[in-house]
Amino acid sequence: MAERKIAPTVDEAVFAETYKRIAGEAGLCGDFLESSLIHTLYGIYACLLEASHKFNLTAITEHTAVAERHIVDSLIPFSMLSQMGLLHDGDALCDIGAGAGFPSLPAAAASNDGALPDFTVHSVDSTAKKIGHIKDTAEKLGLTNVTGTAGRAEELARGDMRESFNIVTARAVSAMPVLIELAAPFVKVGGIFAAMKAHSDEEVTAAANGAEILGFTAAETYEYTLPSGDVRSLVIYRKTAKTPDAYPRQYSKITSKPL
Repeated sequence: MAERKIAPTVDEAVFAETYKRIAGEAGLCGDFLESSLIHTLYGIYACLLEASHKFNLTAITEHTAVAERHIVDSLIPFSMLSQMGLLHDGDALCDIGAGAGFPSLPAAAASNDGALPDFTVHSVDSTAKKIGHIKDTAEKLGLTNVTGTAGRAEELARGDMRESFNIVTARAVSAMPVLIELAAPFVKVGGIFAAMKAHSDEEVTAAANGAEILGFTAAETYEYTLPSGDVRSLVIYRKTAKTPDAYPRQYSKITSKPL
């Protein structure tokens, strides 16, 4: 097996200058550029690289790419949700398929520092090492608003976490027809599912029938562009009815016969 290439860790001053440039170009301003938040975001970056030497967390380790494609790309959708009035103090958020901690960790850092409303983040991933990384990073950086659970979303959604979150997020996890069935059971009636996608039109169309069955209104799609030119979509579903007890199904059924 080829050795994974991990970029060298830059110092905080270099990271801060890079982040401020990219965040500014992306339209993040005000509290998103505060030195205290940037210090925490640097810690997230440094912990990511440290852990990446131990196990496979992400292929993106160069500091400019981390700043744009992991951190800023996590913060923009939350800034949008806040501006839309869909993110509130006291909200409970669940990030499914949390992976290396994006958007979980940057969102929690921005909330902790006052750039976003005061909410809690519960990260879910099927890989225990990834949840361990998120918890370890949160502890090192004093992010007491983050917790996590290792397990399969379709199994956890049948326990105490069912319909207990105001907001559920997912970033680059699965195709929307699969993702929506995994996410819906976690969302409270009156809450939202916010999916962060690179491409969304065809997936949203394919997931429309499932969204209705699972208790959601029709999707609302908002596009934004990263400074590099990459186009992203924030797809929002509002939950108006409880998800039927039959869902989620076993993962093999979700993937083989999407709703």
